[in-house]
Amino acid sequence: MADSPRRTTKKSNTTTPEVAIVEGILKGLGAILGLFFEAFRTGSSTSSKGKVSRAQIQEGWERVELHVLNEATAPLAVSEGDKLVDAALQSAGVKGTNMGERLKNAQDLFPEHLYQALWNAHKLRNTSAHEVGAQVSPAAAREAVSTFRSALYHLKAL
Repeated sequence: MADSPRRTTKKSNTTTPEVAIVEGILKGLGAILGLFFEAFRTGSSTSSKGKVSRAQIQEGWERVELHVLNEATAPLAVSEGDKLVDAALQSAGVKGTNMGERLKNAQDLFPEHLYQALWNAHKLRNTSAHEVGAQVSPAAAREAVSTFRSALYHLKAL
C-alpha cells in the first residue's frame, strides 16, 4: 500500500466582515458578562445609591472609550457612559430617583449647551435601551460619548 501525500491547507489571515461583526458582538457580550460578574463578586454596582469613587469612574471610562472604538459595541459605550454620568451626579449629591430626575435637578451644574447635549445623549441611550430595533450609529455614539466625557470633566469626576 502506497503512502498517500499529505495535504496541507493554508490558513487565510483575512477576516470577512461577518466574522468581524460576530467577533465584536462576542467581545461586547464578554465585557458585559465581565462587568456583571465583577459587580456580583464584589457586591457592588454603579446603580447602587452609594457614592462611586473618582477612580471607579475613571476605570469605567476606560472601558467606555474601548467600546466606542468598535461599531458592534458602540451602543454599549453610550449606555455605560450614561451610567457613569449618573453615578457622578449621585456622588455629587444630586437628588432624584433616576437619571432623568437627576439631570433635571442638575441643570445649574452645567453650561446650557452642555446640559442640552447631555439630555440628547441620555435620550439616545433611552432610545437604544427601550425601542425595539433601535440602532445607534457610530457617529451618534461618538458624539454621546464626547458629551458624557465633557460632563464628567465638568463634574471633576475625570
